[in-house]
Amino acid sequence: MSLEGIKSLSVSEQEYIFSYPEIMTVLNVLGAEQIACLGWELVLRTDDGFFQHPKDAIIGFSTEQNYDEANRNFVSRSLLETKATIESCIQTDTDTYPLEKMLFCIVLDEK
Repeated sequence: MSLEGIKSLSVSEQEYIFSYPEIMTVLNVLGAEQIACLGWELVLRTDDGFFQHPKDAIIGFSTEQNYDEANRNFVSRSLLETKATIESCIQTDTDTYPLEKMLFCIVLDEK
């Protein structure tokens, strides 16, 4: 699957936004395509179909490439950290936000 294929899976035309567990599939594809994930933010699907950040906090993760880090190492690290932090969010925040309303907006390193 290409970057365009990933975009077609997004629930938004403007951003890369995916539900869980689809986000994990997307991250696996990014690894195969050697595209790093620079971060993510939790967004919630509202009852009227729009997206919004949680009202109480910004929940997310970001990373950047170290100056001496090989690109392939950065891609691998960024995706491992992204997966781990999303899994952690699922474990800790589903008490507050229903899983079916949780979406993950990712930022890709599209160099």
